[in-house]
Amino acid sequence: MGVTARRPRSVKVWVSLGKDAATIPDLTGQTERTAEVRVRQDGLVLASVTEIQSADYQPDTVVAQAPAPGTRGDTVSILVNRGARSTTYVMPDLIGVDGERSADYLRGRGFRVAVVSSHPYPGLPAGVVIKQTPVGGFQIAPGEAISLEVSR
Repeated sequence: MGVTARRPRSVKVWVSLGKDAATIPDLTGQTERTAEVRVRQDGLVLASVTEIQSADYQPDTVVAQAPAPGTRGDTVSILVNRGARSTTYVMPDLIGVDGERSADYLRGRGFRVAVVSSHPYPGLPAGVVIKQTPVGGFQIAPGEAISLEVSR
């Protein structure tokens, strides 16, 4: 690198083999946050985090990793469980439908349904849904409350 040595001196050069690879720790069963901290503390790089939704594992825990624990490397990827997928439905548009029949149908599928009020509505027979909460198209899950207003 531009340095002159006196003759007949010898110069020895050692070429680095690069950074020592670390031993990959076992991250399975740890929370995602704990795994991220451990990876950083061990001088590794978290290459990727992939997600699944399963009832078979605790939420926000590492369920798999690559490479396997005990191997040497400088990067690691983890698979994290986000928890069981909750079942949701799209709220149907019930406007113009018989309120009691709709309520019975939805109750039979685990929803809490109440006919909260009735209003006079010219040209409609009594008991027809004129307003609903949540509105049609909204995501709902069993157990959620649904309120209906019907014609009188």
